[in-house]
Amino acid sequence: MPQTSRASLVAILSCAILGWAQKDQARNPQLAVFVYDRAEVSRVTLEEAERDAARVFARSDLDIAWVNCPPQATSPACVHPPAVFHATIRLIPRPLTLPDAACGVAFLSDDGGAYADVFFDHVKRLRGDDEHVNLAPILGHVMAHEIGHLLLGSHSHSQSGIMQGQWHNEQLTKVSQGGLLFTAEQAEQIRTRVASWVKAVSSSPGRAEARGQ
Repeated sequence: MPQTSRASLVAILSCAILGWAQKDQARNPQLAVFVYDRAEVSRVTLEEAERDAARVFARSDLDIAWVNCPPQATSPACVHPPAVFHATIRLIPRPLTLPDAACGVAFLSDDGGAYADVFFDHVKRLRGDDEHVNLAPILGHVMAHEIGHLLLGSHSHSQSGIMQGQWHNEQLTKVSQGGLLFTAEQAEQIRTRVASWVKAVSSSPGRAEARGQ
């Protein structure tokens, strides 16, 4: 369940052990997502996870532009993000204080947020004892869930779809089948929000950059 504090609302995804069609991308709004891998996820797994997360958002007519940043980022794109709205995902091994059931956490205000953490060790537990289960789709969907919180704002857990607050075997089966997606209402909210940020960039770049930070 979400927990409140003075500065922000924290949305936690809890987890229990146990091809999509692309739209016309040229017409979709785009969100830049900066990924800081502090969990030493393999490059192949991370790239596949990002593709899976991007497919989830493509079904909601939103394109994701991934920017992968090492922990000690030195590239200009990572040190000085562009003047557009962006989100940040940190992949870390495990949380310091949250329970073992937490797979991710988004730090939110009422209208959304800019960064979230994904706990890689906890995500790995979702596949159970079978190491032959592909981890990338699970990681990608958890990343999409946390980005969803950043776009949908507080109280964005739902009774169905990818924004469910707890994942069990039913949700993992849908992940493997490509069926764990945003609801139609959530997809509309996401498109509307990102489109409004894109419009803000065009009219007031300084304000948009501050929102992304």
